[in-house]
Amino acid sequence: MAAAAEQLAYQFENTSPYFAVDDSFFLAGIRNAARRDALDIIERRREHLRQADYEAVPLPVDAVGSAHAVIEARLLFGYDSELANEKLLGLKLDCQRLLAEAARKNTYEYFPPLRQDFDTDKQEYVSHGFSISDMTKAGLTPIAEPEELERRINERVEEVTYLAIGRLALGERMVVSPEEQVKATKVRRIRTISECPDWAIEAYRKDSKGGYGGYVPEIEKRMIRDVVFDPITGARYEEQVGLSGMKIKRADIIDALAKQGIELASDISKTELHGIQFEVTDSLFSFVETLDKTAGVRTGENIFMGETVSQAGDYSAIPAAAEGRQAALESHASQLAETLLVFAANGTDRWLATNLVGAKVKEILFSVARQDVSQAALMFNQATAQGLKEVYSLQQMGDLAGAQNRLNQVKASAPAPSYCGAGSCGLENLSVTGDQASKMKEMGLESKGSLKDTARRCPRCSKKDIVYDMKNKKKACTGCKSTTDFGKSSK
Repeated sequence: MAAAAEQLAYQFENTSPYFAVDDSFFLAGIRNAARRDALDIIERRREHLRQADYEAVPLPVDAVGSAHAVIEARLLFGYDSELANEKLLGLKLDCQRLLAEAARKNTYEYFPPLRQDFDTDKQEYVSHGFSISDMTKAGLTPIAEPEELERRINERVEEVTYLAIGRLALGERMVVSPEEQVKATKVRRIRTISECPDWAIEAYRKDSKGGYGGYVPEIEKRMIRDVVFDPITGARYEEQVGLSGMKIKRADIIDALAKQGIELASDISKTELHGIQFEVTDSLFSFVETLDKTAGVRTGENIFMGETVSQAGDYSAIPAAAEGRQAALESHASQLAETLLVFAANGTDRWLATNLVGAKVKEILFSVARQDVSQAALMFNQATAQGLKEVYSLQQMGDLAGAQNRLNQVKASAPAPSYCGAGSCGLENLSVTGDQASKMKEMGLESKGSLKDTARRCPRCSKKDIVYDMKNKKKACTGCKSTTDFGKSSK
């Protein structure tokens, strides 16, 4: 009876435009328990690291995880089974989203609502056959950057919060009258705000060509996400927008929230802000417009979608334009999905696969940029756009050899796309003059362009001497001299 009263209290206590769900006694208890559970999971996995049992610890980013799930479903239920096709569709949608984010790296982008159903048997939300609860649990890996790990904990708590709200939406609560039943049946919209983490910004300052785990430190991009619950089916719909942080600053976010009744300390950390879920009554674009206006008042400029414009834009036109851009990437998404399936089928080392996927994404986007140079600055940077214009000019003059040489230079200099690269998955570029490079040469391996593993130890000798010879496709340990081909068992 007490639990039912707490649930009803949450149903009716939100009367302000915005409401921090931690202010609900009912949800706060659930969230605190979820945070404790997340910390316990991390500690158990940290013990695996101490024992050098790396296979038991999830990767910070598993680029081929969805592809492995497709292959497993095909083996268990049939190549063209309903589940296998559902997971394949999920993989392709993931690839399309990845490419869409990377294609608009240096500007805003909107992602329309994506439906996630509530599985009443498993009591969890699923998207195209993938458990979202399992995804957030896998994210609790001690291998991740410390700041990133704090965000993974937030996301785990957030998912448990959504499960609680979803159950309420489905009617798993006590109501004492038909009137209360009607009142309880309401659409709930939960908003989160994510700023570019400090670790990614610092990594960008050290290496402007690296990968930053999907973040965009070049413009300190901010992501604002709404999750809307259907009170009848219990399904939820997730929509998101990414905005540049060059004009919309922290103070603008705090001011915009204050206008809706949420008072935050001016020195609130990025992780703390990310960990707050707000129940809101306005739309996602309404909040974006408030941010734009707040930033505009402070700067004295016309701000639209986080960027300075000569005149106000049309927010209502954004969804259709975004849908068109993302639809144009569909064939490229299928190409990327097939690449991931090949990696998974070949048993490619998952850490290395993440790096290889980043290279594939860059290859795809570079081919798109060559066809439409106007997109190059959005995908890469102004230098890449200028370089491609020079390539075109050389081609027009008939200097095909010069054009090819310039093209190779531009491609090599283009920064990594907004997707996990060596800077965020434990792999770093290997120095060609260090001790490890000398040992690789003694083993007949090529150090130039190779990678070193900074997180894991060799399962044979327990030394952190794992390297990847990208030219000869060899994974090796310079400590015990063991080698293996990519995707094959150690010899």
